[in-house]
Amino acid sequence: MATADLTEITKSAQQQVLDGIEAAQSLALESFRSIVEATDNLVPAKLREIDVPGSDLLPEPGTAVKLTFDFAEELLARQRAFVEQLAETAGVKAATKASTKTK
Repeated sequence: MATADLTEITKSAQQQVLDGIEAAQSLALESFRSIVEATDNLVPAKLREIDVPGSDLLPEPGTAVKLTFDFAEELLARQRAFVEQLAETAGVKAATKASTKTK
């Protein structure tokens, strides 16, 4: 099996996983929307107005999501750079070992 074939198989499998995740997330989101709409009238207006101490210090949900994912993206980028350096170093060592064996 050629490397190109393996690469294509891997990419295809990864795409299938991502498509499956997206379909599941879409279904979960629609279900959540339905639950929110169905229960919206069940929550008394007074409960929606309760002031939880310290809640004014919390970021808005969208801001919290952005902060969290910005951090995760930066962390993943740094991890990728680190692992790429490891792979490059291992590749240099492997190539050096292979060239000394052929001598």
